[in-house]
Amino acid sequence: MSRETIALAADTIHNLSDALTAVRLWIAFADTYGVRRAEDLVGRARR
Repeated sequence: MSRETIALAADTIHNLSDALTAVRLWIAFADTYGVRRAEDLVGRARR
């Protein structure tokens, strides 16, 4: 294998890792926002 091929493979793996991290953060943010919103709605319903 040439150096360029190895560098391209390493860069692809690194980019995939970054993308998976972004997806996990997005899911965590969406879940947190959803929980807060649900708590707000329940709090308003109790009044």
